[in-house]
Amino acid sequence: MVHNLTGGGAERVAALWANGFAERGDEVLVVIQQSTKIAYNISKEVEIICLKPIAKNKLLRRILSWVGIVRHHYLHTLSEIIHFRKPDVCIGVMGPYARDAYRLSRDIGTRIIQTYHSSFDLPDTAPINRRKDLDKCYALDNSVEIRTVLTQADKDYIGNRMKNVFVMPNPLAFKVADSIPKKKKVILACGRLDVWEVKGFDVLIKAWGKVSQKHPDWSLHLAGTGSRNSEDYLKTLAVENRVADKMEFLGFREDVISLYKSSEIFVLSSRYEGFGMVLTEAMSQGCACIACDYKGRQKEIIENENQGLLCPPEDVDALARALDRMITDVSYRKICQNNALDRASYFTVKETIKRWDYIFEQTGIIETKR
Repeated sequence: MVHNLTGGGAERVAALWANGFAERGDEVLVVIQQSTKIAYNISKEVEIICLKPIAKNKLLRRILSWVGIVRHHYLHTLSEIIHFRKPDVCIGVMGPYARDAYRLSRDIGTRIIQTYHSSFDLPDTAPINRRKDLDKCYALDNSVEIRTVLTQADKDYIGNRMKNVFVMPNPLAFKVADSIPKKKKVILACGRLDVWEVKGFDVLIKAWGKVSQKHPDWSLHLAGTGSRNSEDYLKTLAVENRVADKMEFLGFREDVISLYKSSEIFVLSSRYEGFGMVLTEAMSQGCACIACDYKGRQKEIIENENQGLLCPPEDVDALARALDRMITDVSYRKICQNNALDRASYFTVKETIKRWDYIFEQTGIIETKR
């Protein structure tokens, strides 16, 4: 169950899971709450049911929501689906879906799994996000039997507060390249410009300003869209750090895989990240990667220096040194690129489904199904 399949990292993960289960022969039903255009390629073997809104008019829906009618309609419809289909397993993607499914399915024995898609441990400087706070409350709800988190770091942070917590890293949306594609002397970074502070784009631009003069044939490319104010701020920062002519703002790109393929180096400069899907994507296309590691989470992707370089968040000098080394040491860069392909294979959908099978075995779900 997921809110929609229109956009967003967790929604894409839900689509990849559904396709992976269907490909190996499972009967898969995806229940969505919002009837918007589906943005992802969904297998024809996957059935999608939308919990149709009680009213099309937004104002009317808001009024009905205030008096609890929308919530009642949603629970009634969901209950009908669960009792008609009698699923063996229900996986809730964010939101209250796992908790609601648990309360509605106790009489038929459906096993419920809550999945969480961002870090439980955020720095004090992180902006308050009401949706993420609510999602965390749902994940911590002890009425749910089984939970997944993105990293071992998050599992360690939770400690004994919850039982049956399993690590489920996000799957790759791309096929891992068979060999290193032809590359250009480009350093690539990706992300929404309006969250430039979270993504550390200011840190990256400052670090590039420290080493760009040594490497005049290299360029920094930033892929992502945002408001005019955000873009203007970052462009002003580029001017102040004397790299305006040594970087390009690419805007939104649907062909991001082609950017990964053609870029020698990829940088994840975030002050904090729950996982870093763009990092595994870049590795899958043979980029030599540099990542700012928030409390060990990116180290679960780049395990050692033969797979890429890690540096502390917000450390301009450390990031500049990493950039300089990755550009200057060609043989080392090639080692990182080749090892990146091997490491990326760990995050394929096929390997992800194996991790789901492990959870099913450990919690008795497979035995229940049999």
